[in-house]
Amino acid sequence: MLKWLLGFFNRPTYATPPTEKQLGYARKLGIKIPEGIDREGLSELIRRAEDKNPAAKANREERNKQGRIKDLGMETIEQEEKWEALAEANKWMMVVFSKGSSKHAEIVRINGTCISKMKKLILETEIVELDRDSDLGECLEIDKYLEIPLDRIKWFEIINEIDLRNTKQFKTLAERLQKQLQEIKLAPPQ
Repeated sequence: MLKWLLGFFNRPTYATPPTEKQLGYARKLGIKIPEGIDREGLSELIRRAEDKNPAAKANREERNKQGRIKDLGMETIEQEEKWEALAEANKWMMVVFSKGSSKHAEIVRINGTCISKMKKLILETEIVELDRDSDLGECLEIDKYLEIPLDRIKWFEIINEIDLRNTKQFKTLAERLQKQLQEIKLAPPQ
């Protein structure tokens, strides 16, 4: 038993070998590739080489950007940049969106974006909700994570800031959002 236990802690770790793209790019940068280097080790050598040659890094980033534009389209890239900037600026929003044949309204914090397997832009958000705590009374809570496909958004308004201690502000926003929700009509399913 002891031999097995000691063997468990002393078992070899298996490194992931570098990709062919990594190897090719490393050669292009003039990196001498050590025998047996793993993916992470080669990434570190590439990073160091790019630190010494910022133009090489800029060229790689531009090639990647052009590839993404070709793959996703310029409009998607511009939308991604817009929403990422809002997330970086810690913005919030009131949003009405469709889900199936129904419409939903939420007040959310914008966290970022991702691209789906179907190459659609998705907003990563968190829902802000009014909670009634037995000890604290009414308070705001960031509750659940919510992904909203950009093409499902029917209406939105960016909010610069939400004070999580100000339930009055939240209630005013929620009332405006409910009015907007009532005004929006969804097209019948086809």
